[in-house]
Amino acid sequence: MISPVPNKKEDHLQRYGLNAIDPYLLSLSVLVERFIFECGSAGGTIVAEGRSPTLNNALELAFLDLKIRGTASVSATKVQRRIHNFAIREKKDNIAGLQIADVSRNSDWPSRAGKDHLSLLL
Repeated sequence: MISPVPNKKEDHLQRYGLNAIDPYLLSLSVLVERFIFECGSAGGTIVAEGRSPTLNNALELAFLDLKIRGTASVSATKVQRRIHNFAIREKKDNIAGLQIADVSRNSDWPSRAGKDHLSLLL
C-alpha cells in the first residue's frame, strides 16, 4: 500500500491554533491505523521519506509513542506486533514506492515535492 500524505500546515494552524497537532505526526497516527487494518495479522514494514535530521527524529519519537500508547483505534500491543519495522529513507535512495507517493500526492508535482508533504510506503 502506498500512501502520500498531503498537508497544508498554514490552513491546519489557522483552523486549530494552539491545539494543532503537527500534521506529519497526525498523519503518521492515521496511517498506522490504516496500515494495521489493511494488513491484518500479517503486519509489515512502514517506510517514510526522510526530511531533515530534526524532523526525522521527531517522526521516530512519534512512532515510538504510538508503540507505547497506541492510537485512538489501535492498541499499543497491536502496533508493536503488526509493524515489524519503521524506517526513514532519504529521497536519494530512490525507492520506487516513495517516488510513486510523490507523483500521486498532488497535481503540481514536482514543483512542490519535498516541501510540504510526507510520503509513507506502507
